[in-house]
Amino acid sequence: MADKTPNPLSNFSTFRLETLEDGVFAIAMTLLVLNLKVPAKLDNSLLKAILQIWPDLITFFGSFILLGVFWFGHRAALHFVKHADHIFHWLELILLMFVSIVPFSASLISKYYNEQAAIIIYGTNLIAIGITLTIQWYYASYNYRLIDSQVPKTVINFAKIRSIFAPVAYSIAVLLSFIDLKISLILFTIIPVLYILPIFLPWWRWMAKIPFI
Repeated sequence: MADKTPNPLSNFSTFRLETLEDGVFAIAMTLLVLNLKVPAKLDNSLLKAILQIWPDLITFFGSFILLGVFWFGHRAALHFVKHADHIFHWLELILLMFVSIVPFSASLISKYYNEQAAIIIYGTNLIAIGITLTIQWYYASYNYRLIDSQVPKTVINFAKIRSIFAPVAYSIAVLLSFIDLKISLILFTIIPVLYILPIFLPWWRWMAKIPFI
């Protein structure tokens, strides 16, 4: 006779998971500011000294907004997850591991933005976050495994497209670094904007209606 005892690792609340996620994202976003350092001795004016660290400033604002996009997207996805199992928790831990590396990869690209290795490391970090988010959502939504059965199919597809777009776009950015590093840097800046500006929302919704996604 089959054992019908419930698996104690298959029906967790997402409350503690969301708390951990908020904490890791908050720390990673805060650590980004440590890359901003004004020279101790000023040869010119303070304004010129600040302008000299423009790569650090651009990386800070870009990476902060990027982490905000990932956080917001994941927060929206968790809204539909009614419970979390063992695998979902470990996917979350892998996601947060990659998120915690962002301050390091961001510091590399801010100091060595003219080096392809820095672009590849930063891009790979972002790709890893995007892939983990995509896998996690596919796992949770497959046959309504962890999400509510009342969630419309278009909402599921909408989340799939938004999650898979980032790793694909950042993969293209990394590949283009073999042609021109500036193109990759521009793409790193533009991609988060596509998630923020309302002008792109109709495009996301149109894609969500494709039946085979």
